Amino acid sequence: MYEIDDHDILIDLIAGCDKAFSTVYHTYQNQAYTYLFRRTGSVTFAEELVQLSFIKLWKNAAALNPAIALNIQLFRICRTVMIDEIRRLAVRKNTEMGYIDVVGEPAANNDALVKQLKDDIHSAISALPPARKRFSS
Repeated sequence: MYEIDDHDILIDLIAGCDKAFSTVYHTYQNQAYTYLFRRTGSVTFAEELVQLSFIKLWKNAAALNPAIALNIQLFRICRTVMIDEIRRLAVRKNTEMGYIDVVGEPAANNDALVKQLKDDIHSAISALPPARKRFSS
């Protein structure tokens, strides 16, 4: 087992050692969760961010800097992942709200939209040549 303040774990992590990653995960997972929960206030969001942060740590382990303490680099990753996810959710929410503004509430116009769609389909089919009408029915 590694001493967590030992420089060797960081070197092994950079080299792609599974055992080093497992040690880092088990050592820092609760601290990362607490850090992210305090900033987001959401249990499920903090849990998701922890997982995403460790995935990013593993995928980018070769780019870690051996001159900077591992915990500092991990918490930078946690912060970056949190900011990226908050931005992604904000964009998604704005896109959804924009869609609702354009289309209106889906349930409110549903019957009228279905009728209009059926009319458009029937009009398009009736405009087809006779040979094509046989295959579209």
